[in-house]
Amino acid sequence: MNHPSIPSRFLFRVAIPCYYMDTFPKDSVFPEKYLFPDFAALESAETPPKESPVEVRGAWNENGLAFQFRVTGRQKMPFCRENQRMLSDRVEFWLDTRDVRNVHRATKFCHGFGLMPLGGGADGQKPIFFSQPINRAKEHPNDIPRGSVSVFSKIIPHGYIVTVHLPAKALTGFYPDEFPRLGIAWAVYDRTLGEITLTPAAPFPFREDPSLWSTLELVK
Repeated sequence: MNHPSIPSRFLFRVAIPCYYMDTFPKDSVFPEKYLFPDFAALESAETPPKESPVEVRGAWNENGLAFQFRVTGRQKMPFCRENQRMLSDRVEFWLDTRDVRNVHRATKFCHGFGLMPLGGGADGQKPIFFSQPINRAKEHPNDIPRGSVSVFSKIIPHGYIVTVHLPAKALTGFYPDEFPRLGIAWAVYDRTLGEITLTPAAPFPFREDPSLWSTLELVK
């Protein structure tokens, strides 16, 4: 029996397959093949495990990466304010283009990103993408070329879908042929649902310690 204070997800490493896609769609849902598994179900007390309100899909090609987050189970419109990120409904995710497993501080290959389905544009109805430094990082990645990242969102019944296309030039060290394994973590911060994460959540310092991240394996 696991110690009650140790999340099951902390007891093993996972490699999530991320499949090749020739062209990333903007507005459509990624096919089922690109759906990532839900490891939070390992810690569910229910039988069968309760379905997670968060679905994550991802794809890659030589030009970059694409991720799609689908959040459901909400009763209200998302609260998103660009000048109040920490209070907003949002997705944050982290990538390490080297998947280093034996360091506890981020390197120049580690990236911190965020998404909001609303809050941008003059009318506040456009999605928002932002990058953010990782606490205690030894080095920071290169600056992202302005306007190079594309983000799309759709409000659906009881939730939203937000999709981001990250070009290779926005990802320091992204060389998929040479380094096909990346480190990855994500967290959905929601005023209705709370915090939902890929890796064990707080008190584990997953936001700044890349050794706690999972592996994303680029499959062609």
